[in-house]
Amino acid sequence: QYNETTGKWIYIGGTVNPFGNLVTVAVSRPGTYALFYNPEFTYNPGEVFSGVVFSPNPFSPNGDGLYEETEISFYLQAEATVTIEIYDMDGNRKRILERRFSITAEDTPDAVPRRVTGFTWDGRDNSGYMVSYGIYVCRFTVTYQQAAGQRTIRHNAAVAVIK
Repeated sequence: QYNETTGKWIYIGGTVNPFGNLVTVAVSRPGTYALFYNPEFTYNPGEVFSGVVFSPNPFSPNGDGLYEETEISFYLQAEATVTIEIYDMDGNRKRILERRFSITAEDTPDAVPRRVTGFTWDGRDNSGYMVSYGIYVCRFTVTYQQAAGQRTIRHNAAVAVIK
């Protein structure tokens, strides 16, 4: 999405279906949107979970209307529950986000993972208070079914909050 005030593009994600030449993206407000290819946002073949992106990063939830929240997206190759625990640099857990993502046969007819969205962090903790500026570590826990059992993957990524 193009931000006219800053003159910058913000990555909001989307899903590409190469079989129908279709790009799907969920937007929450009107604006100017474009399609871009960035090799940095690719998935790791054979990995159930990969390619975590925060956009924007850093973000500034300070009430000025610019970059108030960050969209979190990633590649997912199997139906899974994704939990994100957000910690400050002192190791204090500030926020927990969780969502179940279903994957259907139409989503992956070519067995290629799809970038999924669905997480937005507004810079608030679990009590609704704005966190202080700094670097936050996001611990991803991805739980999915494999063969006869359940598997869990853990991954850490960082996001910065500025004022």
